[in-house]
Amino acid sequence: MKRILKRTWFVFLLIFTLGFFQERFKVAVNYYLDVASSKSGFYELMPEEKSAYIQSNSPDIPYDYYYTHESFPFLHQLSEQAIKNMKWWSTLLFVLVNGSLGYILLRRASLGKAQKLHAYIYITALFFALFFFGLGSLIDLPQQGYGVARKLAGFLQSPLPAIFLVLLFYAFEPKEGLNSES
Repeated sequence: MKRILKRTWFVFLLIFTLGFFQERFKVAVNYYLDVASSKSGFYELMPEEKSAYIQSNSPDIPYDYYYTHESFPFLHQLSEQAIKNMKWWSTLLFVLVNGSLGYILLRRASLGKAQKLHAYIYITALFFALFFFGLGSLIDLPQQGYGVARKLAGFLQSPLPAIFLVLLFYAFEPKEGLNSES
């Protein structure tokens, strides 16, 4: 395991830095959409008015991460549809970036067989996310389909697939100095 950590520490650093930014970004966008939906005509307001409304509707809950951060100012310039589109595109981007970093992590850890399994995990999870999202729409249960798809996309937007594979392959790695013929 020391060998893996020596070869991959900077990839872990990138992954966790990305995770922090990704979480901050998504929470801010979701909170913005949530608060904006509470005021009819919100998106017709001037950017300064939008900012003031968002700030005035933030409750004083100091230890709740959802409420205790500033919004991104560029959101005030966008329409509701533009923000929702950005949310979808950012999900795709974060899936691709996390998948790539996971692949690099496995490569740096010299776990070539795990790289192929990593790709299969991503392809399978993406297929099921799209399947459940589409199925939910088809059978008139869009919230449930979206909920399952969101969980799968969340898994792919994290370092978990690669970390699971590192731990799995490390657990079954032959130990040096052990002879099975004793």
